[in-house]
Amino acid sequence: MRQVVLMAAVVLAACSTRPDPVAVMPGNGEAPLAPDAGGWSLRLARPDGGSLPAHPWHGGLFFEGVQGERYAVRVDNPTPRRVEAVITVDGRDVLTGELGDFEKHRGYIIEPYGHVMVEGFRQSMDAVATFRFTTPEDSYTARMGSPQHVGVVGVAIFPEAAPPPAPVATPAPYPEAAAEAAPGSADDGAARGGAKLGTQYGETRFSQVVEAPFQRLEPGRPAAVLAVYYDDRQGLMERGVLVAAPAWDPQPFPGGDRRFAPPPP
Repeated sequence: MRQVVLMAAVVLAACSTRPDPVAVMPGNGEAPLAPDAGGWSLRLARPDGGSLPAHPWHGGLFFEGVQGERYAVRVDNPTPRRVEAVITVDGRDVLTGELGDFEKHRGYIIEPYGHVMVEGFRQSMDAVATFRFTTPEDSYTARMGSPQHVGVVGVAIFPEAAPPPAPVATPAPYPEAAAEAAPGSADDGAARGGAKLGTQYGETRFSQVVEAPFQRLEPGRPAAVLAVYYDDRQGLMERGVLVAAPAWDPQPFPGGDRRFAPPPP
């Protein structure tokens, strides 16, 4: 049975001023946003729940992806209060597909001491378009006209102001997953903003949610804004996140049957 995920339904008025909710890929002199704060954390996960390879760098966290690979966004709430998580992938809101704006858009409700696994851009109350790594040119954000935001996943966390509502009905059982789509094009192309991977608007996948009321403690001020970044191995190496492995394989005891150390030639 899939974990129950709730989507917030109460629409709140926007404030007159609002900070930019879209994280910027490091490389232009700006420090990356942290992947956790206030106890909440953001990660990229494999479909089985395991984390993708992650590499800390300059205060940020970079995940290593492979073209054609499917992933999910995981947000953890280790606090005793329900929170709303407004999530963006490549600068695009995962519920509406619009450019991220944590005052305008709503998100997923995470129960106390719980987590949410978001598998794609939401198409309906019953389905999402799978998150799948692809070329920057084929990414959803590029095809929607915002290629400059490829390579980053963000979340804004809003604690709840009121006691939780009455429990909602349990959703239908989770059926067998749809057949995997073929990996994307192998053409790397010219990476915009330095990233060599983007996130595709992939095949439709069953993912059922229900709506529930949720009032933010501070509507225009999230308690935390977190971000993680991703790229393929080559892109991470070019960025300096990864260092190329040595071409040799040194051994501590490579053999030899000498009793004493001879002089060098």
